[in-house]
Amino acid sequence: MQEILKRLRKNTTEEANFHRAVRRANRAKTAAQKARDARTHQLCNIGGAILKFYPDLADLYPDELETLFDAIFTFDPAIDAIVRSAIQNKKSNIGKEA
Repeated sequence: MQEILKRLRKNTTEEANFHRAVRRANRAKTAAQKARDARTHQLCNIGGAILKFYPDLADLYPDELETLFDAIFTFDPAIDAIVRSAIQNKKSNIGKEA
């Protein structure tokens, strides 16, 4: 590894390419981290909204929550329509909020 680094330093063009590659890799890592952070924030918002109305759900195990939500969403098809309508409404209002 040391020999490779010495050769890269000898040629400024190769050195510049090396640093560009490192910066590109770092930008990719940063973008991936931002995407994970955004997803975590979204999940926290959803969980917080659910717990606001049903705080006892915090005591359930993940498989119990999955069973519960599966039953809720398959029990009443109107729920799916309400969720899809809300999503469509949000998409149509993007850019109008200024």
